[in-house]
Amino acid sequence: MRKKTRWLARELIAVSVLGVAIVIAVAALLIWRGPWWFDGKYLSDHELRSGSASLVSGLRAAVAQLVTAVGVSIALIYTGFNYRLTRRGQITDRFAKALERLDSEQLHTRIGGVLALKQIGQDAADYAADAAVILTEFVRRYTSLAEQPPNAGLPDKPSTDIQHALTALTNRDFRRHLSDPGVIDLSRLHLVRARFDDGDLTRVNLAGSDLSHASLRRARFDYTDLARTCLHEARLAAADLRKARSLQVGQIVSARPTAKTRLPADLATTRAVEARVRAVETAVTTWSPPSTSPEP
Repeated sequence: MRKKTRWLARELIAVSVLGVAIVIAVAALLIWRGPWWFDGKYLSDHELRSGSASLVSGLRAAVAQLVTAVGVSIALIYTGFNYRLTRRGQITDRFAKALERLDSEQLHTRIGGVLALKQIGQDAADYAADAAVILTEFVRRYTSLAEQPPNAGLPDKPSTDIQHALTALTNRDFRRHLSDPGVIDLSRLHLVRARFDDGDLTRVNLAGSDLSHASLRRARFDYTDLARTCLHEARLAAADLRKARSLQVGQIVSARPTAKTRLPADLATTRAVEARVRAVETAVTTWSPPSTSPEP
């Protein structure tokens, strides 16, 4: 990326120098011969000694103004490109510092690196895909696989830094800059009690992952791969799963869908799913928080 930037800078300088040289040559020619090319029939050597000299001076002044305008335009273009190069360099430095933070042993430093990559992805669309790849690898590196023996001692929820990375990867503003949403691969991971509320999981690969007790309220699952994904007791209130791939009746029944959950038409009308939605709705309406008043 830096090589491409340097190449563009050299090309711009070369084109600018060539453009300035051409403008100067044309301007000099116009100042010298322009009056005779455009108004030659009105000019004569005898008249130039009298009033017609003002015509020549006026044309030359107009040419000089044109040259000035062209020079200012070239300067503005060069300044704008130079600003872009400077900004790109600043973003590159921010990216490098964020990567260093992800390797830290301190939790708060890793969280800072995750948040920095998220912000870079929102500020610079050219870096969004790179940020997504790094965050995905960060999650996969520090998250256990879903297929583990019963006594493996898996965590009951993602660590704070991993949760921040999951939130960043499914953030709608962040995802808007990704030309290929499919770069996010969260398959076969232990994501129990992960929070994806209001997240955009479009084309995310969740095949074989364990999302038991995960919070997926108002999440979007367009073309999300849910093959063999465990959704046991996952909260699906207002989630949109109409275009989810490989979604099965058993997965929905094991989860907690509500009347506002948008499901594929062929699955939403099955008796098992309708019964599960009624059961969840009944549990929600009949549940009340425990009383905090002292017992008599």
